[in-house]
Amino acid sequence: MIELPKTSVRKDIDINLPETVINSIDSMELDHLVRTMVEFGSKALILSCRVGSLYRLEVKEGNHEKVEEL
Repeated sequence: MIELPKTSVRKDIDINLPETVINSIDSMELDHLVRTMVEFGSKALILSCRVGSLYRLEVKEGNHEKVEEL
């Protein structure tokens, strides 16, 4: 059996989208919607890795002002 870490979800985040964006998402074909979600997830993963690398570099160099900004 695989043990998964607990996931915390913030409930205080609001996402506001214009009605035109919501309507365009609703009218998308399912396969296109899934491809878009996978592409977005991939880009988010790459971005998080880059931010993590930058954070580790700043911590290693002892630049506490930059760490607080991040």
